[in-house]
Amino acid sequence: MNSDRPLLPGWAVPSGSQSGERSLSFFVPGKPETAGSKKMGFKREGSEVIGRVIIDDNPKGRGWKRAVAAHAMRQVGRPMLKGPVSMRLWFILQRPLAHFVGRKRENALRADAPGWPAVKPDTLKLARAVEDGLTGVLYVDDAQIVVQVHSKQYGPEPGVHVEVIAL
Repeated sequence: MNSDRPLLPGWAVPSGSQSGERSLSFFVPGKPETAGSKKMGFKREGSEVIGRVIIDDNPKGRGWKRAVAAHAMRQVGRPMLKGPVSMRLWFILQRPLAHFVGRKRENALRADAPGWPAVKPDTLKLARAVEDGLTGVLYVDDAQIVVQVHSKQYGPEPGVHVEVIAL
């Protein structure tokens, strides 16, 4: 089964345009990255500890969060949402070359190629990176997200479709 198109019931690819003051949808192209695990570190001056720092263990996540924020900023022409929001995220991942006959993307999919990317990265860590990228852009804090649906599928253009709705 090929899952290079949305197959979830009631799930449509966001249109990429604003639909009123209460919702926003857009696509961020590029390889989705995870937020990574957070670790606590210490800021030092010589041998003296002068503060604490939160360290994200995925350095690639920083660039992805900036890309998500930049695409959202192009769409936003209003103040940040301050109340509860709903978020739908549809991650599109690029298939590995091993899924194609002769290991070439222009060739057909192999008969044994999986239909779904049931492999790392997991959707929750991918979603955290998008949430972080949208904090301070679309909403004040990601704690405002009270409903969230996220999925990952293979597709021709990697990235994420984002839909945020003020409740």
